[in-house]
Amino acid sequence: MLVKALLTARDVLFEELHKLSKAINETVDLSDFTSNFDESKLFDSSLKERFETAEVPGEVSSKPQTPSEKPNGTIDFKSDEVLHSLSKGELFCSCHSLGNQNLQLWNMFLKVHRFVFTLNFL
Repeated sequence: MLVKALLTARDVLFEELHKLSKAINETVDLSDFTSNFDESKLFDSSLKERFETAEVPGEVSSKPQTPSEKPNGTIDFKSDEVLHSLSKGELFCSCHSLGNQNLQLWNMFLKVHRFVFTLNFL
């Protein structure tokens, strides 16, 4: 599904940008980007309510309650269960948002790459 691919591409670009910044010993300012990196903001707030499970008082479980829940209690937005529950509008908005995030990351990656390229020829 397109949303899974965009989420994976975003994660890969983000990781590669970190690796590149470490390799050149330069910090890349991602503070503006990471504030918008929260996957839960990509989707409607009612989505979390749809997948929340009722907790039993006094019972603590480190295991996911549903297939769409990660061990830390957050929703796994790459799960088929979550993605199939999205409306067309939610899918459109999430694709648009993820596409913008990937574009921003790619532009940052290119800027850092150009910086390194010009340093090598000076």
